[in-house]
Amino acid sequence: MIILDTKTLACKCINSTCEYIIVINCNLAVLLAKKKLKVSDAVRATGISQSTLLRLYHEQTTRIDYETIDKLCDFFNIDVGELLEHVPNHKAEQLTNSE
Repeated sequence: MIILDTKTLACKCINSTCEYIIVINCNLAVLLAKKKLKVSDAVRATGISQSTLLRLYHEQTTRIDYETIDKLCDFFNIDVGELLEHVPNHKAEQLTNSE
């Protein structure tokens, strides 16, 4: 069984067949801070709902639409890898031991 931790977007494996967890970080908060912008500025510029951007900002989302990714990449003039960061090869015991 796999459980998704919505705070860190980490999938935790809770049986012996899983060796790794998946961690995806969203850098929206960092990108906004670098440009000295607020979430409301991004809402106005992109048309993405405030609730969607707030969930991304606080890294509390479990999924993101391609359209949202596209709009944010256009807004910040960045590539997807600058918005979303994959943290590879975290072992399941590292996540469970840190709690």
